[in-house]
Amino acid sequence: MEGLVFARFDLDASGKPTNVRIDPDGFHVDIFGPAVKRWVSQSVRFNPAMENGEPVALQGLRLPVRFSMNMKPGITREFREEIDKVVKLLDARDFPGAHHHAQWMLTEKAKLNYEYAVLQATLANTLARTGKMHAALDAARAATDPVRPKLNDLNPLSDEKLDLSEQDFLLPGEMTDQLLRLRFILAASQGLDFEAAQSYAYLRALGKIDAADVITSEAEKILVRLKSAPSLTGTVQVDESGHWTHLALLPYLAVRDVEGGAITQLIVHCSGPDIGYNDPAQIPAIIKMGASESGYCQVAIFASPGTRMHLIEYRQPPP
Repeated sequence: MEGLVFARFDLDASGKPTNVRIDPDGFHVDIFGPAVKRWVSQSVRFNPAMENGEPVALQGLRLPVRFSMNMKPGITREFREEIDKVVKLLDARDFPGAHHHAQWMLTEKAKLNYEYAVLQATLANTLARTGKMHAALDAARAATDPVRPKLNDLNPLSDEKLDLSEQDFLLPGEMTDQLLRLRFILAASQGLDFEAAQSYAYLRALGKIDAADVITSEAEKILVRLKSAPSLTGTVQVDESGHWTHLALLPYLAVRDVEGGAITQLIVHCSGPDIGYNDPAQIPAIIKMGASESGYCQVAIFASPGTRMHLIEYRQPPP
């Protein structure tokens, strides 16, 4: 747990706090109060205030005390209250309203990268609970992207040892671990094997997983498919954001069985110039990926919310 507690107190003429109490402002739960009061009373000391060369007592001082994990910053009670509004909208299945409020928070309230990550983590867990798997996966991806941009280009099939630590993520270790596992489960459940493998590679590099872990056997099956299967099929449903980014490993991609809405634009980003299709009618039956330094391409799909489709990757051109 984290918290921001404001201690109020008076100061006697020796610089010792007296009459220590907890200010109702801040963001915290009740268990933090006694610890803060005890710490301020027993350990905090000041130089005495001076008046006409003599030490004097003071009243009404305030000291912020922050509880945090791995020295990450905390979030304010106001920010938490806004997150709670998003959660209530999601629980009520008002997905457009929740998306609108979350976007407002991202632009108006999230002033720190940590706040952005906390909001995305909350969205990931709540959306997964309410059955919005792809939206949850997108949020989990945002909350667990490493802060070093190069690590976001990780190809989990590479033999290169990944130099990764908890400091490469915005959230504390246990939260990052939980979200990477959620990201793996969500991706694997939708056949998005490359996304799942990337999450597994992060967990493995962090030392959070071993051969006995419950997801290891599934990850090994996924890695075999990525290395040798003639085709990979993933399911995608576009949420209220109106777009989805697909990580394409194999050199040929087909978009099939579009229903529940319509694709408006598709952009392929490899190492060279982007290839864009602004007219859905111009999207070819088989899209040939370009060369990529990372070994995979990113396909940005823009569509009306609720649009579902299958993304099929081929190792060889299909007949």
